[in-house]
Amino acid sequence: MKEKIRQLLLSLGVFYSCINPAFAQIGIGTASPQGALHIDGARDNPASGNPLPIQAANDIIVDKATGFIGAGVLHPLVKLDMRSAGNENALGLNTTTMTAAEAGAGAVRYDVVNVPIGPKIEVSDGLVWHKAYVAPKRQWL
Repeated sequence: MKEKIRQLLLSLGVFYSCINPAFAQIGIGTASPQGALHIDGARDNPASGNPLPIQAANDIIVDKATGFIGAGVLHPLVKLDMRSAGNENALGLNTTTMTAAEAGAGAVRYDVVNVPIGPKIEVSDGLVWHKAYVAPKRQWL
């Protein structure tokens, strides 16, 4: 009988944690998750409290209020936020054989085969891949 009560209480605790957002947090590599899902890549976060920015630089988090994903940042401000204290904030892109329509509007690719221009970043509007140009700074005399 005690075992059944223990199992029932355990089941109710798991159920309650799934429906109560205050308790519905999963930590991987950390004992103190800061979001709905928090992965501490280097397992260097403190046992309690907030990690330092340099510790959070290797973390992945899903914000429990917005659902935004932070890579190296604990409080993402956009759907995918990769701004962190580290110097590894580059985004790696590769090319694709998908058409702009297949990739959909807003897709981004690195086109390495375009001749004569050479490699460049392109953005899809849903119909055509457009080159992403960077306007050069003007030198005012």
